[in-house]
Amino acid sequence: MAEALANALLSKTVIAYSAGSAPSGNINPYALEVLEKNAIDTNGLYSKSIVDLQSIQFDVVITLCGNAKNESCPIWVGKCLKAHWGFDDPSQITDSEKRKKAFDDLFMKLKDILIKFAKRIELEPHELQKHITFIEKALS
Repeated sequence: MAEALANALLSKTVIAYSAGSAPSGNINPYALEVLEKNAIDTNGLYSKSIVDLQSIQFDVVITLCGNAKNESCPIWVGKCLKAHWGFDDPSQITDSEKRKKAFDDLFMKLKDILIKFAKRIELEPHELQKHITFIEKALS
């Protein structure tokens, strides 16, 4: 969801990618449903491993899953800004109605944060670390 939403909201300044250290190989159908009902393009999305992206030189890597803060997965990306904006993974919820609501809630949280991030980048495009820190503080 984050990749598609970031590319939709920040397309003038950012190319976003999403990948995992142990991807399932499938995009969660709840994530696709939330994106589609919010008119976010899902064409070309697929479940990626961080290995699939290792040839890209990133300016910023932001881990989003709640348990990623203490993992080593962002180390491989080389020299770039790194941050962690932790969110609980709604796919871990077993009750289907609660899971759907959690995906909807996560979408809205991500959208809110990415809109704030986009506005800050637009005003000061060369202050990425400042904007990342602002969002980290807003999330804590």
